[in-house]
Amino acid sequence: AATVAADLADRGQSPDAVAMGRAIRMTLETSVAGDLNATGVVLESTVELFRRNGDLHYLGVGLSNLGYVRKAQGRVHAALEAANDAIAALEATSAGNELVSARLLRAWSLAHLGDLPGSRTAVKEAAAAARGDQLVEVAYDASEIEAFYGAPDEALRLLADVVEQVGGATDAGEQALIPQIHAQIALGRLDEARLGVQELRSGTLRSACAFEARRRLAVALLSTLQAKPDAVALGESARTWAVQQGAHLWARAARVIVAAHSEDALRGVSREE
Repeated sequence: AATVAADLADRGQSPDAVAMGRAIRMTLETSVAGDLNATGVVLESTVELFRRNGDLHYLGVGLSNLGYVRKAQGRVHAALEAANDAIAALEATSAGNELVSARLLRAWSLAHLGDLPGSRTAVKEAAAAARGDQLVEVAYDASEIEAFYGAPDEALRLLADVVEQVGGATDAGEQALIPQIHAQIALGRLDEARLGVQELRSGTLRSACAFEARRRLAVALLSTLQAKPDAVALGESARTWAVQQGAHLWARAARVIVAAHSEDALRGVSREE
């Protein structure tokens, strides 16, 4: 996907293609260490381009991508607004993969804002429109919602067939491992979570924003709960990584891990990021 995006950006067939290609390439780069703030600026510009020329399909794609950047930045209301606008644009032009992704972003945003019933309804809408491989995306996004905001045992049920189906050493496989690990941690199944953490590869481009920050966070959380001597260092490493790329959603979570080991740090949780 990264190669295709790069080719699209460099081919220069049209200003629209260049703009979208550049935005996609930068979004992919945020899965490791790409700057989320700079990517957001480029996506905003791309969205305005397609808004002006009336291309509703690519407007929807751009808005959905922007929404996922806002999620990683911790700007949840902005993520929900982008998801709703993307859904409106895409419903007018297509019912493809991009619409499913936008509905899943809406589902996550609602869950984070405390509307779990609304979130689950949005997941069902996404699942009803999904076909083929995208059913895997629905499964791991729905399981993320359940692992963090709902029922961890339901998260594992949703993932029961997915991890084996896609394999751990793939984009979809590793994205499924993240919620699986958090669900296992929530249920106290730390040895199983440790096996999942060991399968996650470092520094590999993924289709999810701030994936490397999330991997580091999972490692730090597990180390903390197992009372490992490197827990503070891992938590601080995860926090620093996330802050540097603007992934404040995950920086705040890492900050809590560090704060668990220090009363001084705990007092600073609400003042940083």
